[in-house]
Amino acid sequence: MNTLDESYIFNYKEKLDNGHVVSIKTLQDRYFHIPKDIFTLLEKHSSNTGEISNMLKSEYISDLHKKGVIYKASEIEHISEHNGEEVEGFVLLKERPLSIALKFFSLFSNVRLLIPYLVLILGISFYLYDTNNILTVIPSASVGMGYDILIMLMLYIFTSGIIHELGHSSLFYKYHGKEAPIGVTFNYCFPAFFSDVRDAALLTDKNKKLKILFAGVFYQIIFFPLLVLPFYFWLGEVALVLLFYMLAIQIFFNLVPFLKNDGYWLYKEMFSAKERKKRIHFFTFRLFLVLGIGYISYVVLLTGWHFYSNVVIEGIAVLDQPAFDIFRQFLVSMYIVVGLYKYLSQRESEGEM
Repeated sequence: MNTLDESYIFNYKEKLDNGHVVSIKTLQDRYFHIPKDIFTLLEKHSSNTGEISNMLKSEYISDLHKKGVIYKASEIEHISEHNGEEVEGFVLLKERPLSIALKFFSLFSNVRLLIPYLVLILGISFYLYDTNNILTVIPSASVGMGYDILIMLMLYIFTSGIIHELGHSSLFYKYHGKEAPIGVTFNYCFPAFFSDVRDAALLTDKNKKLKILFAGVFYQIIFFPLLVLPFYFWLGEVALVLLFYMLAIQIFFNLVPFLKNDGYWLYKEMFSAKERKKRIHFFTFRLFLVLGIGYISYVVLLTGWHFYSNVVIEGIAVLDQPAFDIFRQFLVSMYIVVGLYKYLSQRESEGEM
């Protein structure tokens, strides 16, 4: 029996039994993978309120406290005050509708169903889409687009965003058993869809975590032929070309590792901190960074040129420009304003330190 200077508490928000390891989510939203025998020992020597008995060695308790697995009783109230940070936004899918959607989407993680689906959807695509017409449309796809194209793009972004998050949430539901609601929030003035699958960190199987992270992009790709069909019947080949271009942009920005999107977390999960220091990983990261900056610079210059060409050279009124040009000018302008604001805010905060 040991005499402790203060009582210690073993409390957690959530646990997941991974066989030989039990994973817990602490009051500070930290994740730990504890060998099952140690977890069982902690449970055995903890009361209903979580207070640990003095039957355990003080050195052992001290080590667990330093790691953040257990807390001092005096720390609990302080921790609770800063607990519960959630993603703010409007929830689109939850409860029964979410359960139905997750069960349906989970089916496509089964290879026996996925392969026949892909064969069927590719067959329909080759039958419907005229390759020759598509090739003739590509050079002029971004010229003279009206508000019908703008409406199509906004509907596509909304629908594909929901599908992307359902991909993450359905694999999370399959491997964890927990339903993660789908919602939309705003990053400054831009809509951003979300599904809170942070508790995937409770899983010990690296492959399962990677599948959850990649599922968003994967589901966007496999459902793209179905998603584009109504727009194809509405607007023809130009819809197919533009939406394929939009899909390529979505995939690129989701998978680049230098933005805190899926690619960033995939990269961190695939390679340990030691591996990420190797030259090949450093080179890959920098390559994506250069490509990303290059692409963004190209879009900004192209947008500026179109504005100059439309308004100055051709004399078109600003609001009489093609709808897509106005839309792109608005987005680029907002990105520049937001980026400048964040940069100045950071400089100001650094000056105060």
